[in-house]
Amino acid sequence: MNLHPRDPLCRCFRFFLLPGIFSLALCGCAGRTGTAENREKPGQAASVQISAAWFYFDRDGKLTPAGHPAEIPVAEFRPWTEVPAVMDAGFADGRPVLLVNKNGLLSPDQFAGPVSPDTLSPDTLFPSADALASGTAAAFVSAGGETYIRFYRSTVFDADRSVQPVALFRAGRAPAFPLEPAAFAADFGMEENAQMVALEYSGGPEPWTAAFKSRLDPADSVSFAYLAFSALPVSSGFRGRSISAEEFRNAAGRGAAGQIPAVFTELLAPLPENQDVLLHITRKGSPATQMWSSAFSAGPAGSGTNGTLEGWAFADDAFAAVLFADGTCYLKPVNSGGGIKALRFPALNRGYRYTAFAVSGRHILAGWEESRFYETGRSGILAVTLPPGFYPESGS
Repeated sequence: MNLHPRDPLCRCFRFFLLPGIFSLALCGCAGRTGTAENREKPGQAASVQISAAWFYFDRDGKLTPAGHPAEIPVAEFRPWTEVPAVMDAGFADGRPVLLVNKNGLLSPDQFAGPVSPDTLSPDTLFPSADALASGTAAAFVSAGGETYIRFYRSTVFDADRSVQPVALFRAGRAPAFPLEPAAFAADFGMEENAQMVALEYSGGPEPWTAAFKSRLDPADSVSFAYLAFSALPVSSGFRGRSISAEEFRNAAGRGAAGQIPAVFTELLAPLPENQDVLLHITRKGSPATQMWSSAFSAGPAGSGTNGTLEGWAFADDAFAAVLFADGTCYLKPVNSGGGIKALRFPALNRGYRYTAFAVSGRHILAGWEESRFYETGRSGILAVTLPPGFYPESGS
């Protein structure tokens, strides 16, 4: 699925279609370093230090270094649609990237050496920030060799309807990743003020499904419309068909009930057998980040007894990794005899969690945020330099 974890449609899926799912409570004291373990020889794991640097989004939305999380100022809780925070992981111009709401794209490739607060230049990171300032950058979509960003304006928290909303931005070349409007609601046959609140890829003859929300004056009523169509990007010859809300939900849920990609199966092996997992999966070459549930896939008989762990999974041609909200990270080279390795990111205080992440070479960029239902307080990025033996170039 391509739903963001905080999208209303995603909440409905998680809390009504997947009963019993809840996020792992985070506890402990935040610090600058974490530990790593080599899981190739169970029972003989060796802990090593990892290098990590903290960055947070200040009141102006700039990514700002912090020597320690205790230095990060308190931020007012606001609806998650209106704050700068990591929303999704994907690939643009062949590079792994994070999508930062209100700002743009950021790649781990930016780091040539060990990460430190001095290795980022906050003033030059996001040249496309102005394009994204007026709405919510929700998720990546890939089609036709291009990378797109689904974009919309919240009709609940943003009452300005004077600007025709962009449905999709196209991401340009690295390292700036400039954004240009690629599609509007009208290109899908919708009313001009409709917001694309979901865009799903589920395979089949009509692999794409979309949900549009409209809020009309003067009654200020809300209506939804759902489409199924065969291809992106859209053009003047767009051809789609209207579907029901039930058809949309069924299409969106097929991925969660499907088979987990094989590259991630081994990464879940260290977990207890009765542990259910909810993953947001990003793979190079995949049209969108998809949601997968071990419980939903196996049916009632596969339901675990330890609750559900929510995490993010990421894979490219060389590397696969899974990061859970508490900072536990499992990594493995793809198509290699190397075993699973484990990292422990710095612990986060209660109410905080790690979110989407991207891996490139020796570096991991992971989003973190302070969450309260539909609101976000402090948010930022943890930049991790992997120790020797933990990244593909080392022959791990």
